[in-house]
Amino acid sequence: MSEFRTPTKPITKSIIDGSLRMRKKLSDFQKDKNEDELLYAIFDLKIAPITFNIIEFLMSSEYEASRSGKKGFVVVFVPEGRPLSYGWEEYDSIYDSDQKLWKFHNIVLPITLLAPKCQGVYILPRRSDISNFVENKNIHPNLYDSVNIRYIDIVDFWSKVDRPGLVEGLRATKQGLRFIENWRSANKVINPVVSITIRQSEFDKARNSNIEEWVKFAHYLQDSGYFPVIVPDTDNAFQTTDSMSELYVFNEVSWNMGLRMALYESAYLNFFSPNGPSVLAAWNSKCSYISMNSLPKDSIVTTEESYKKTRKQPIGENYRFALPNQRYVFTLESYEGIVEEFEHFVEDDKQSKFG
Repeated sequence: MSEFRTPTKPITKSIIDGSLRMRKKLSDFQKDKNEDELLYAIFDLKIAPITFNIIEFLMSSEYEASRSGKKGFVVVFVPEGRPLSYGWEEYDSIYDSDQKLWKFHNIVLPITLLAPKCQGVYILPRRSDISNFVENKNIHPNLYDSVNIRYIDIVDFWSKVDRPGLVEGLRATKQGLRFIENWRSANKVINPVVSITIRQSEFDKARNSNIEEWVKFAHYLQDSGYFPVIVPDTDNAFQTTDSMSELYVFNEVSWNMGLRMALYESAYLNFFSPNGPSVLAAWNSKCSYISMNSLPKDSIVTTEESYKKTRKQPIGENYRFALPNQRYVFTLESYEGIVEEFEHFVEDDKQSKFG
């Protein structure tokens, strides 16, 4: 039954989605009468990822709202009930339902509020409420209903965002930026901040940060007149290594998405391993970043096959929607490789400012 409600096989999906599109066309007349200026984006926790991937959903929703002539969108969270499943056996064996629910409350929901075009959220108390809620509303994904469960088409979305400026994206809040200014003042931070976001997860360890190399690079930054800030992995924020004892570890931003975004937006540059938080910076045009090691060896998630299928662009290219100060690179996380990418960025930054 699940294959018909949420098809994964191409032939089943083609048949069912074709039938749904015909049915949707028949209801378009009634929806055209709907003068609601908002698009209703359905985030169904039965199939949607309870991770930083919410950002792709938000960007897709903004894109579709703009294309439809709407002023913005509303996110509608549909409860799944327990157990929540991410879809990866390894992930589900590591994170139980309570941990996933925590991620929803402290990662997914707060990030939603960082999208300026998101005009509000609904958290439905029961799955059965969705049927009446979406009646005569313009929704995204447009084939979703209470029986036929759909998530956004990631491949279609990536094919559309082929240049900068198509969406407003994410932004830090004014209050978040005020807090970061308070932090700078309290810690007498006068040098340019360079953040280093660490990945240290039990899931898909191949994407974890090469901590030894990053610590070495952080000391290089200190010697070069910068203020390195370590942002630890949220799941292991209290387990930083002794090698970081002489560095500033900003635990608070690993727990608070608004504060994290404000740090990224106000920093001179942000460095990432191949991790979820990098997407926060990727979709904020005010953030400068370098995301390293973008195709890590032995990853079960970020594979060459999935990259080619999803991104629809040659391996080695930057995001097509990225700005010049935003770099998605494939350089490995060696000290030499990190320094090289950093020095290229600094030189290009000087050229852009002084010609």
